[in-house]
Amino acid sequence: MNIKSKWLKAFLAGSLALNLAFIITFSLRYFDQPGKKPPGIKEVAFDTSLGLTPEQKRHIATLTDDFKEKMVDFKHQMLEKRMDIFDELGDPEFDLDSLNAKVTELNELETKLTVIFVDSLVSITNIMDARQRISFLYNLSRSWFFIDRKGKRRR
Repeated sequence: MNIKSKWLKAFLAGSLALNLAFIITFSLRYFDQPGKKPPGIKEVAFDTSLGLTPEQKRHIATLTDDFKEKMVDFKHQMLEKRMDIFDELGDPEFDLDSLNAKVTELNELETKLTVIFVDSLVSITNIMDARQRISFLYNLSRSWFFIDRKGKRRR
C-alpha cells in the first residue's frame, strides 16, 4: 500500500469519525429534550420586519418547500455515497480508483446541492423589493457568520 492510499484512508476515517460525532451530538442535544426541535425542522417563519405581502409569503413558502424536497433527496444520496465509501474502506483489498470515484461523486452531489441552495436564495430575493432584499440578506449573513446582536462573532 502506498503513502497516498494510507493518507486517503486516514482522511476518510477521520471525516467519518467527525460526521458520526456531529450526528451523535446533534441527536443528544435536540432529540433528548422534549419539545425542542432541531434547527431546520420547523415551518417557514418570515421576519416581520421584512414587510412581506401575503402573496410574497406564499411564493417564498413554495420555493422553500421545493428546496426542502430537493435537499432531502440530495442528503439521502449523499448518505448512501458516504456509506459506500465506508464499505469500500472496510474491504482490506479496496480499489483506490473506485474509492476516488465515490469520493468524487459525493463531492459532486454536495456541489449540486450548494448550487440549488444559492439558486433558491436568488429566486427568493427576486420576489422582494430592494429594502426587503437588503434586510433579508443582512439577517441571513448574520446567521451564516454566527454574528451575535452586538456585531461580534460567536465562538
